[in-house]
Amino acid sequence: MGYISKAAKGVTWMWSFRGITRVIAFVKILVLARLLTPLDFGAFGIATLVLGAIDTFTEVSTDIFLIQEKDGAKKYYNEVWTVSILRGTLLMVIIIFMAPFASSFFRSPQSLFLIILISLVPFFQGFDNPSTIVFQKDLFFNKEFFYRLTIYSADAISSITLTLLTRNVMSLAVGTIIGAITEAALSFFISSPTPKLSFDRKKITYMFHRCKWITLTGIFIFLSGETDSGVVGKVLGQTFLGIYQMAFNLATLPISEITDVVSKVFLPVFSKIEEERKRLLNAYLKSTLFIGVCSIIIGTFLFFFTKEIVLILLGEKWIGAVPIIKILVIFGVVRATFGFASTLFLSVKKQSYHMIMTFVRLLTLIITIVPLTLKFGLAGTAFAAVISSLVEIPIICYYTFHIFASKK
Repeated sequence: MGYISKAAKGVTWMWSFRGITRVIAFVKILVLARLLTPLDFGAFGIATLVLGAIDTFTEVSTDIFLIQEKDGAKKYYNEVWTVSILRGTLLMVIIIFMAPFASSFFRSPQSLFLIILISLVPFFQGFDNPSTIVFQKDLFFNKEFFYRLTIYSADAISSITLTLLTRNVMSLAVGTIIGAITEAALSFFISSPTPKLSFDRKKITYMFHRCKWITLTGIFIFLSGETDSGVVGKVLGQTFLGIYQMAFNLATLPISEITDVVSKVFLPVFSKIEEERKRLLNAYLKSTLFIGVCSIIIGTFLFFFTKEIVLILLGEKWIGAVPIIKILVIFGVVRATFGFASTLFLSVKKQSYHMIMTFVRLLTLIITIVPLTLKFGLAGTAFAAVISSLVEIPIICYYTFHIFASKK
């Protein structure tokens, strides 16, 4: 069976996963949006923002490194696991230390204990068995399906159950922790070999050297994806942050589901055929066209039926998110279609291309977001996100052309 055929099966498995998890997410949003307030979601948003920031700035990106290593990836499992445990423990300590400062910065005393509690997530995730990467690397997406579905279900069911019982936003943090514990435990039951603690300096140095561009790109991706939330939380306040994050999720998640699935499947596929440029070009064009068409169809539906979707899913108290969703749908379509190029760049080991396109988007966002937010409120924030996604398109087109115009 060819790689494209395997990829097609992989897409089917991953879309099955996404379909099931979206049903679970629908129930989760339906319940939580009626039990909790925008203020509660804003407090949890601040906690996840702090976690995401510290997690990103210390990310090693070993998963992509292991996928790119065509042969001999297993010899790095011990070092990857050791680094992961040390990093997870360090993250927990840093987050606990930063919690009072972050809570004070956003003027959100409600988020203090949430931040401290959520610090346990990276600690438990640090013990994940790195050998699960073989599910993606060797296109075993049926195993990836059951693995990820179990983790997601543990998180969602825990969050919903605890919120029903307590009516407290802390339940969201506890649910996330339970998901992290489930992920770590399950990784040892369904994959092998079992890693051991090892600190081979040469291997770790090589690994860090290979991952430096990916790590830097990850930082830019995080900043370009969370700067808007940070500005809203600081300038407009916690309640507006809750509204904005809910609007962002509703506007982009249905569209990003397509890109996430295709990217997850095609990164190892592209990596395996990177030296066959004609074959790679054919696969890239077909997958990009597919993403673009699907994104436009879904985006059009979201744009014209925004109010109805908000009322059905969230209820009347979230009606303020409607105009913001309409703007962010444009962002979602553009990012889904053109952002898929990052999968191509990573597959041919052009991490610097991915970093530069992300940096351009981030720089544009930094320049535009504060003045637009101050002038137009949440709508200005959404417009800044759209502008940043449009500016990076010429960069993406240039690098894509360069890859296929060159011999290697």
